Amino acid sequence: MLMSSASMYSRSPAEQFDAFSTAYMDSARVLCQHLIDHPNEQTWPRSAACMFQARLAAELFLKAAILKRAPDAQPKTHDLAGLVGQYNVLYPEPDYRLSVPFLTQVIGDSGPTAEAIIKTHDRANPMDQRFRYPVDKDFELWPGIDGCDPELFLPVITKLTKDIAKVRAMIF
Repeated sequence: MLMSSASMYSRSPAEQFDAFSTAYMDSARVLCQHLIDHPNEQTWPRSAACMFQARLAAELFLKAAILKRAPDAQPKTHDLAGLVGQYNVLYPEPDYRLSVPFLTQVIGDSGPTAEAIIKTHDRANPMDQRFRYPVDKDFELWPGIDGCDPELFLPVITKLTKDIAKVRAMIF
């Protein structure tokens, strides 16, 4: 059966982003489970694809929620921290809080110093790109080493899926 993008035309942009968020999260979960079930297929490219899909699902859900509350917002960034900030402003109630993985943290510091460190780090290591491409825009290896254990990451996907589902039910 042919699937067509025309099936999305009657949906609002918020609903379209939400549908894509669900699809990417499902893909992340299926791939992660596949890697657990087939350890001989566990490679960095597959792990990175799994993490990219889960990160993109979170990004798209945040955009969906932002658009649902503020239809003219047009969130065009891939900056997950910025999207979380927008989301938190629009949904300040505690019931709407989401714990989104993939955010850069400075352990043992907060405030302007930590914010500056995070901004510098995220500019050099854009996570929307890092899991998607093996090298940076200059075709250089990304600094540092990334890793993923599918057995440890599947519970992260499961929790994020449940948290989003809880909030989704209140928003949509």
